[in-house]
Order: sequence, then C-alpha cells, then structure tokens
Amino acid sequence: MTSISYMGEIQARVLKMFGYITIKGSSSKGGTRVLVEMVNNVRRGRIGTFAVDGPRGPYGEVKPGAVFTAKKLGVPVIPVSTSAWPSLLIENAWDRYLLPVPFSRALVHFGEPIFLDSDITEESIKKDCQQVGRALEKLEAEADVLIGRTRK
Repeated sequence: MTSISYMGEIQARVLKMFGYITIKGSSSKGGTRVLVEMVNNVRRGRIGTFAVDGPRGPYGEVKPGAVFTAKKLGVPVIPVSTSAWPSLLIENAWDRYLLPVPFSRALVHFGEPIFLDSDITEESIKKDCQQVGRALEKLEAEADVLIGRTRK
C-alpha cells in the first residue's frame, strides 16, 4: 500500500520497477477499499505491506490497520526496517523520510515474525500495536548500527 501523496507516487513508481503491485490509498482516503483489496491480495497468496504508522503519523506509532488485518487473516506480522548511509533525513516530513544518496549502502532489515491471536477487541489490538511498535523500534536501531548510521 502506498499513500496518494507525492512521496507515495515516487514510492509506487520505484516499487513497480522492481515488479511490485501497489494499492494507493490510506486510512483517511479510500481506507475500506484499500483494506479489502489488500485482504484479497493476501488471500491469493501475495504479501501485503503497510507503513504501520499511517498516513499522518506520528512517526513510529503503530496504527491498528495492519494488526487488525493480520489478525483477521491469521497471518504473522513481519517487522521490517531500513537504513542507508550516507543518506539525507528529510526532517520536516512527519515520517522523517530517509533518502539514500547515490552510491550509498542500504539495508532492508527483517525481524522475527510476530504471531498474533485472533482476538480483535480494541484492548487486544492496542496491546498488539504496542508489541509491533517495540519490535520496529528495536529493528530500526539494529539496522542503523549494521549500516553505520547515527540518527538524531
């Protein structure tokens, strides 16, 4: 899933060059349609990915969409983080967009799968969002160490 923003369009074009299918939308614009399309794609055997902090942030705060979807489908959440060095950090964007410069080293760092129960109560989803958030924080720090990047 990519956002319908300018940056989302850039991401969609890059992902398409690597053979990925993207769905444009967000929790605030076309969320239900995007979620149904994502669920259908996962049921057909594809892998679904979300930026779990949503289209508006705050940065790193896991929203319930990905957790709810994983619980409904009975699939694990696999946390992923990236880092690059040298790179530019676009700090005026809410998501602190990290842009690798040409010829930089980049890393895509995968964490252990997080298996969630099927409880879709608000309390359970909130607890699971916190668990995913902690895993992502740890993974981001590991990715930065592995690539040699220090963040503010």
